[in-house]
Amino acid sequence: MKTTDCQQEKRSSQVLGFLAIPFVLLLISPLMVLFPFIALFAVPVLGIAAVFIFAPQSKVCRLITDRVG
Repeated sequence: MKTTDCQQEKRSSQVLGFLAIPFVLLLISPLMVLFPFIALFAVPVLGIAAVFIFAPQSKVCRLITDRVG
């Protein structure tokens, strides 16, 4: 694994998180009106999106960047 792979891994997880947030927010408003109990499942999905955005580097990437830097 190269340092560019690590950067791409971090960027792709952040993009996934940022794409999930508007998707969930668009779905939550109609679901709250139609099926309020199902809409409660959107809250953990927002949490998962935040985890993807703020996720730390993997252990392999930390070893590579410590070795290079």
